[in-house]
Amino acid sequence: MKVHFCRIPSEYYRIYGDYYMLGLYVFTFGVVASAIGIGELLMPGKAFLLWKKWAGNRFFFLHGLMLISAGFPLTFYKGVFSTAIFAVGLIIVLTGPFILLYPEKVRDMFETMAAEMPDQGIQRIVIFEGVIRTMAGMLFISTKFMR
Repeated sequence: MKVHFCRIPSEYYRIYGDYYMLGLYVFTFGVVASAIGIGELLMPGKAFLLWKKWAGNRFFFLHGLMLISAGFPLTFYKGVFSTAIFAVGLIIVLTGPFILLYPEKVRDMFETMAAEMPDQGIQRIVIFEGVIRTMAGMLFISTKFMR
């Protein structure tokens, strides 16, 4: 019999093993990603303005650090859909250094989009991104209910 010195309920430990906390992280990440994606689907214009405002903030480079630190645990997940979660985590982690090193290029991209694209084009891009984010979030959430 294996003795564990953590307070994880035995049913959860039986299901998730040593990866219980990582599974909980993936589930929480999925809930947050789905909520953000649904918000982008419901209000694409306001979502674009929010992203544009955040990209213009002087602390935007810290978004790169957040992406690296939030995506890194996803690369260690072992379980249902682990390959897809690894791929998403890798994309998130590799996007972080670009934003960390070149935040002004992202700012310029938002300014160029706002100046040159019609509102309908911007809304389509935000809706597409919201669909992708919601689908990824639902994939992460589904790991909690599948074995």
